[in-house]
Formats: sequence, structure tokens, C-alpha cells
Amino acid sequence: VVSSKGDIDISSLRIALLNFIKSQQGNESFIIRVDDTLAESIEGEEQESIDILKKFAINCENIMYQSKNLSIYQQMAKKLVDEKKAFACFCPNIDRAKTVCKCRDLEDAEIVKRIADKERFSLQIVEPVESITLLDTIKGEITLKSEEIGSFTLLNEDAKPSAIFANSVDDMSGAISAIIKEGDIVNSARESYIHKELGYSGVIQYTHLSSVVESSSENIALKELLADGFLPDAIINYLIALSVKCKEELFYLPDAVEWLELDSESVVSSKFDIHALRSLNQKHLRNMDSKKLSSIFGFADADIGELLKLYLDKVNTINELESLLHTIFSKKECNKSDIIYRLAQFIAEAPYFKEYREFIYYMQNSSGLEEDELLKRLKLLLTGMESGPELEAIYPYLKSYLLEVAQCQ
Repeated sequence: VVSSKGDIDISSLRIALLNFIKSQQGNESFIIRVDDTLAESIEGEEQESIDILKKFAINCENIMYQSKNLSIYQQMAKKLVDEKKAFACFCPNIDRAKTVCKCRDLEDAEIVKRIADKERFSLQIVEPVESITLLDTIKGEITLKSEEIGSFTLLNEDAKPSAIFANSVDDMSGAISAIIKEGDIVNSARESYIHKELGYSGVIQYTHLSSVVESSSENIALKELLADGFLPDAIINYLIALSVKCKEELFYLPDAVEWLELDSESVVSSKFDIHALRSLNQKHLRNMDSKKLSSIFGFADADIGELLKLYLDKVNTINELESLLHTIFSKKECNKSDIIYRLAQFIAEAPYFKEYREFIYYMQNSSGLEEDELLKRLKLLLTGMESGPELEAIYPYLKSYLLEVAQCQ
């Protein structure tokens, strides 16, 4: 389920990824539900979440908007009311965990009158008499007592469904066979109870995972990670590795479809660590096809990709590589009396040298500098940095761009 507010975060992506992988393994449909029944929902705002999921290679062809099923939710709620399995509640803003609602005991005539008088009401399900048992792939059978499930809302005062009710009805209509989610066992039991009361006989295999963040306030929006220069492949790799034991440290989504298992032996419980993600992002950048890496920055040259990889001991993200590349290709600060300015002039007049040693020999003869001093000045001219890889390592990938990078301002 994605929100209509377009605020998908790392926890939501992790659950979407795992559900998508299981659907691929079972050759089953992967359904994206848009929770757009809330009053503050704005049409079209869910597209941001859908677009983000596409960046992570998650199939977004089967999208279901819950707002289009309002009549179905209302019919199912009426069915429960007619069967005395749900009731109209006129209590405003009560804490149902602490306060006993008396509306269930109201006579039909009084209910009709209060509705006719336009009193606001919600529809609540009657608390179960017996315990509810779920089947979980990790924990096995989970049983919750009736008081743990309690009475809860089916339809709000605006006649729109609660998330629990909408999701449970959608699971029935879509014949959903498996659901992977974070924690939230009580809500799963409530959904199972709704199925039971509606006479649904289908069985759902649940997988309840521990959260990867300490609290909701720590969860990170995916658009922030993407804006900060993290690769979708690295984020996928990392979030799956937080959830299950992996065969390899570095892998891609199709690999996970081949081997991922969710059971008591394979599931792990880890917490999100931005530093660990940065390290993994660096490894994915290093593993990327060099020409493809260069294309991120507007090139189509494997040499630029190889050049950038030389700096990956120090940087971790696309943004950091972009800043580094900007430094290399920017004009360097110098004046006509500087030796760096003279070196730029020698390069402008030089022929093309395929070999590094030929280039250095030419520059040494032209400048009269000792080699150590020459290399120091050349690195500053060609890269804009005193530190970093040795010039001999850089030259093979930068030699075609010498005239562009060896410029002063």
C-alpha cells in the first residue's frame, strides 16, 4: 500500500521489494494499492511514490486505487451490521482501549432516530468471542486473545473505511495469498477477524518482520537518498541485506529473486545505518560499467568512468563524484606569472601523447622543472587537487581531455 501523499520511505520500499520478489518467485501478481480515501488526499499525488518505485525496478502496472472501491467497503460493512457483527457508534473521539462503548446496546429504533437527526456515527466491529490465530512464516502460529483485538473501526464518520478494513476487503477481493509487513501483528489479526466475520475462507500466509529503523521519526524518505546521490541498486542491496541472510555482499534485484527465502532460518534483524549504506553505495559505483557510470555525468566514455573509480577510496555517492568531476573540468585559479599557467600553455602547444612517460618527458623539457615539482604542479593543473591518485594512474583516462582540464582563469 502506498500513500497518496507521495512520501514513500525506506521501510515502505523494503516491504515493497520483499513482496515484489516473492510475487516474482511465485509467478503471481504484484498489486500496488493507493490509499487515497483520506479527506486530505489530493488526486495525482501518489504518482511520486509510483515513480520512485519504478526507479527501483518494481513493476507498477497493476495499481488499485482504494477510493474506487468505496461502495464495496460500504456494502461489506452493511453486511456486518445486518448480521449484528458490527454496530453504529455515536461516541465522539473516545479511546476504545480504555473506554467501553455502550452503543452496541442501543435499540434499533433509537439508532434510526439518531441517524435521522443527522448525528455523526462510525461503524465498529463487535469484539471477537474467541482468540484469532495467524500463520506466520517466521514465528509459526500466532494466537491473539479476543481482548487484544477488541472492537475497532470499519467505517469512519465520513463513511470512508479505516485502513484495516479497506486492506482486509481488498485482500479478499484480490485473493491475496501472502503478505509481508513490518510488525503490526494486532492489525493482521484484526484483518483475519474481518475475513472470518465476512465468511471468507481463503488463507493468507503472513511474514512479520522487525523494523529496520528505531522509530518512525528516524525513517528516511527515498527521494532524499536519491537526491543525496545513492544508487537504487545499492539501496535495494542494502535493504534486502537488512532483512535476510544473503549469499553475496554485492547483488542486484534479479539475483535476490533467484535465492531469497523468508523463514526462521534466513531472516535477520538489523537496523538502518547510513554509513553502511554509503560503503555499499561505493562498492556498487565501483562495480558499475564504466561507460554507464560516465553517462550519469553527461559523458559516454568508459575512460571517464574509470577515472572516477580511481577516487572511490575517498568518496561514496554520485553527488561526491559529480563535485570531484566539476573540480577537474573547471578552470584553475592562476595568473600569467604562475608556473601552472605556463604548464597550461605547454599542454596547449603539445602533440598528443599516448604514453604517460612521453608526456612527462615533453613537459619536463618544456618547463625545466624537476620531476617531483613538475608532477605536483601538473596534478594541481589537471585535477584541481593536490591529493588523490598519482598522475601516472590518472593520465590514461584523462589524456584525451587535457586541453579541456588544463585551463586557467
